[in-house]
Amino acid sequence: MEVETVQINPTALKEVFAKVKSELFFPPIQFKLNDKLSMPVKVLNGELHVNPNLLSKSRDPYRLLLWLLRHTLAHMHYCPYDAKTAYYLQKIAYSVLRDSRLAYTAVAMFSDFQVDCIYLKNKYGETPFHLHDTLDRCKPMGLESLIFAVYREFFPDLTCKPEDDEIEILGRLLADSIKPPKSWISKIKAISAVLLRADTQEQKRTLKKPSKDRLGLKFIPLIEDAYPDAVKRISQVLSNIENERDAKTFYEVWIKPRVGEEDVKKLSDKVREALRKSEEADRMYVSREPGKAHKASAGRGYGKFILPTSISRLLEKMPLDVKDLLWRKLWYRARAENILITYLASRGEVRPTWTIQSYPEEWYVEDDIESLDVEASLDEGPIIPEVTTIKWHMRAAGRGGELHTNIIPSVLVVLDTSYSMSNILDKVSTAGFIAYLSAKWAGGNTAIVNFSTNHIAADWDADDDFKELILSSRFRELTIMPTKTIAKLLNVAIEQCFVVVITDGGWQNFKEALEDLKILGNKGHKISIFYIKDWDYPEEVKALVKAPYITTYSVNDPVRDLEGLILSEVTSIYAENIRPLIQSNY
Repeated sequence: MEVETVQINPTALKEVFAKVKSELFFPPIQFKLNDKLSMPVKVLNGELHVNPNLLSKSRDPYRLLLWLLRHTLAHMHYCPYDAKTAYYLQKIAYSVLRDSRLAYTAVAMFSDFQVDCIYLKNKYGETPFHLHDTLDRCKPMGLESLIFAVYREFFPDLTCKPEDDEIEILGRLLADSIKPPKSWISKIKAISAVLLRADTQEQKRTLKKPSKDRLGLKFIPLIEDAYPDAVKRISQVLSNIENERDAKTFYEVWIKPRVGEEDVKKLSDKVREALRKSEEADRMYVSREPGKAHKASAGRGYGKFILPTSISRLLEKMPLDVKDLLWRKLWYRARAENILITYLASRGEVRPTWTIQSYPEEWYVEDDIESLDVEASLDEGPIIPEVTTIKWHMRAAGRGGELHTNIIPSVLVVLDTSYSMSNILDKVSTAGFIAYLSAKWAGGNTAIVNFSTNHIAADWDADDDFKELILSSRFRELTIMPTKTIAKLLNVAIEQCFVVVITDGGWQNFKEALEDLKILGNKGHKISIFYIKDWDYPEEVKALVKAPYITTYSVNDPVRDLEGLILSEVTSIYAENIRPLIQSNY
């Protein structure tokens, strides 16, 4: 039923915010009013956004805000806590359901039940007001009716008896499955099994998507949301995901809801501006035969098809949409960062940092006993593990400045993303990121070229986001090595450069391009070509191996060996100077 709108006092909202800060473990986030928000409360990039217009529709907006803040913070400090845990729970749910959408739904339901029925119920001893408020607004339907059937088992004062006997039975099963002392793993499996039963027994109305997300299932707050670089922190989970489909699913579920349309627009504008500054593009190439034009197309057997270097054009448009490139960029960069940091750690290069106490958070039984703050826990009342026990979140304070006086070579990363490379482009882009980040973290300059029939390039002064989007792109067309653009980039560099080329060698302009590369190598630039042996170009490979000023590495198994070979080569140049840097959020 509809509730009359209440006039909201912004000062009173801030007082509620201050109250919750005093009673719960509150990360250092800022309060912000946002009347464009699609939900009453949302923590995003280190800010707590509150929509007073949506709160005003409640019969008690200040009490609603109080409980929504408690609920949100419980997600961030109790369940699911961080992105790594949330994704782990999702994988467990997926192993039962074999459906990504339902697996996420299972995690969302599990997290809400843990927060509302276990944590908040034990801490405050009353029914969370936001549940009453939801019932005031509208009668539960679809999935909401199942969720409230569970809530009624814990909070009998909720007036929402299911009309469907099957839903009531499923609700009781779910309620029983989340009662202590069961483990989180057993609980998420039980919830997934109930959802699977509802799905297989044709209870489609039970799982029907509600007309509005009144329960906030689409956005589960995580501790990473307390920081301005939330997307970057959550993206670190991508470093351990091998499969392209799984990486994209993780992005769609856990990262995309945190990337605003305005952010994507700004990134698109940045790309357009960078491309605008490039040379005029031409998507058609013209043969040397008068009156004939050929449009680039992919296909097998083009390795022997000879074309001149001059027909490769510098494009003014990315081959993929920025929205598609964004998740790839985050995935490849996370994997490359993980590989580099693992390497540095094995050499003892990741040095200890000073840490400072940032803010209090829950101490769990699996945490180190040394991290338990007994005095602060006693201030909360009698010590009850995972209810009143407290530890301090430790934040790195940094190592201080370091001065490097040696010359750091700049790197030009050249990626072949033509048709013949299609099966291994994820590995190719990750390897490109390893070379790019190695030079960047060492303090060297970077430039990128990505080629097929035509090519795109980011010069030495280009924005980092633009460079990383180019590293994440793919063409899947013919293969014309753009040595004229490579030469232009090297000629404007103020020092000799390190050129990393990842390719299968099947260039349509092979002889002409090889001569150009020899000239560049003769000028003192270090050229390393990583030859992918997926396709058979024996004559070309022999010529590359014999060519002076060029070092060729054969990559027999690119899935297994490419990243390691790239890492070995770039660290031989940059290892002494590599220090991990904070990258952009996107």
